[in-house]
This record gives sequence, structure tokens and C-alpha cells, in this order.
Amino acid sequence: MILLIILTVLDEKENILKKGFTYILGAYLAFFFFSLGFFSWFTHSRIGYFFYKVVAVAAIVYAIVRIREFFGQPTQWFPKGQLKALLSYVSVFVIGFIASFFTFSSANTSLLSLRILMGDEVTRWMAWPLVLYYSFIFVIMMIIALLIVYLIRCELNLRAKHQGKEKKIDAWKKHYLKILNLIVNGITLLIGLILLFV
Repeated sequence: MILLIILTVLDEKENILKKGFTYILGAYLAFFFFSLGFFSWFTHSRIGYFFYKVVAVAAIVYAIVRIREFFGQPTQWFPKGQLKALLSYVSVFVIGFIASFFTFSSANTSLLSLRILMGDEVTRWMAWPLVLYYSFIFVIMMIIALLIVYLIRCELNLRAKHQGKEKKIDAWKKHYLKILNLIVNGITLLIGLILLFV
């Protein structure tokens, strides 16, 4: 859900792909290190539960405001300089890495079993391929969501170019981008409500 919010803020489709994968890389490494036995405290902490609720409320508020923007004036969340720093490659990587910590409390038995295997010198060498595989499984949905948003942006840009004169291309791009953001924010709102009440 945090990834979806980041994708709606980015303008260029190239930034979506690069920074999206930067976020996913941070999340992948977090799960990878967790599988090796690091960050054990997060599996027993209730902080993950409260993190889900806080993120859910923040996502709901953000999505509602962004949906309202579709029908009115856009809201300036941060000054451009701060927004650029917040969405730098380093910041996006750190956000993906840290946000994943709070999902460890809901880690499945396979991932927890890998931690046991990695702690035993006899089975450690057999566990390495499984660690890489299961860490990838945890981020596969992020990759799919990123590629879907990216491909839609590419398609919308092509449609904008076919709408007529060159002067109108930017206007059509902005129009299609607003529609895409409306859809993504609608999905974000739905996910936020599910996380909040389920």
C-alpha cells in the first residue's frame, strides 16, 4: 500500500519503474535479513499490528484527499524541495526496508522455519536457495503492482500522443494521469479500509 502511494506521487513513468524497484529492493533485503535471523524482536512485538492500523488510517485520509483533488484543486502536501528529497532513491529504499519490519509479525511458518535452518550449521547451506526464493515470494505482489501501474502509464502516454496536436499532448497526459491516480487511490482506500477493520 505504501508503494501504491509512492507511485501516485511520481510523475514520469521512468521514475515509477526505477524508484518502484528501489522500494522493492529495500523490502526484499529486509525479508532476506529476517530469514537469516536478524530483527527477531519484530516477530513477537505488537508494534506491527499498530503499524498496520496507523498506515491504514493514513492511507484512507491520503486517498480521500487525492480523490477529492480529482474534482477540485490539487493539494500541495510538501514543498517541492522536500518532496524531491523524500522521494529520492535513498529515501525510497529506506522506506521499503523499514516498512517491511512491521510485517514480520505476520510472517508465515515457511519463513520462520528458514530462520531455524539458517541457525544450524548442518542445514544452513541447504537453506540459502530457499531464503532467496521465499524472500522473492514476499515481494512478488509488489512487482506485479508496479508493472501494472507502469504499463498503464505507458499506454496512457501513447493514447495522449494520438489525441492530436503536440500542444495538447501534455494536457491529455495530465488528464489520463488524473484518471489513473483516481483508480489507484480508490484501490488504496479499499486496502486501507480492509486493514483497518479486518
